[in-house]
Amino acid sequence: LRFVGQLEHGLYTPHEVTIHPEVIQYYLQGSAIQSSPSTQVSSSSDIDDEEWEDIPPETPDFTMVASLIADEQATQFLNEGAKVPGDQNPFNHTDAEAVFKQALDEVEAVGHIPSGLGMLEEEWDEDGYSEIEVISSKRQGKKNITVMLPDFIWRPRAIRWCQALTVLYHTLDAIMDTE
Repeated sequence: LRFVGQLEHGLYTPHEVTIHPEVIQYYLQGSAIQSSPSTQVSSSSDIDDEEWEDIPPETPDFTMVASLIADEQATQFLNEGAKVPGDQNPFNHTDAEAVFKQALDEVEAVGHIPSGLGMLEEEWDEDGYSEIEVISSKRQGKKNITVMLPDFIWRPRAIRWCQALTVLYHTLDAIMDTE
């Protein structure tokens, strides 16, 4: 019965934060631990003392220790992000960029899917559009990372990317021919 309950409703995990005593000792360095008055337990006369035997009369307040840990680790997590490569516009003129955007909008409106980029059904293998991609990572040995690619999410994005790539190619080709 307990197993069925865990299966249907999951396991209860307490949300209390526990700190190892050595960590407390390191950060407090011999200081006395202050008790928080709000966490003290008081018993009323109508409740038996036996019910409270496992509950300590005072619970230490570790907010100061948590603050010290957070301050020390802030430099490890709040670092600057990686530098982003500079933005290079492939168009020399703003008119060419406007032509590209207009052509891309027209290609999207028509629903044209460019060939040769693996997005047409006849370019797929017998399994259809692949919903799993394996990415090889060669850092410190070969490691494969499997990425799920749900069709309804990634195929429209891939089609848009292929459309933009094809329109960009043709737009730049037309610009080069006129110069």
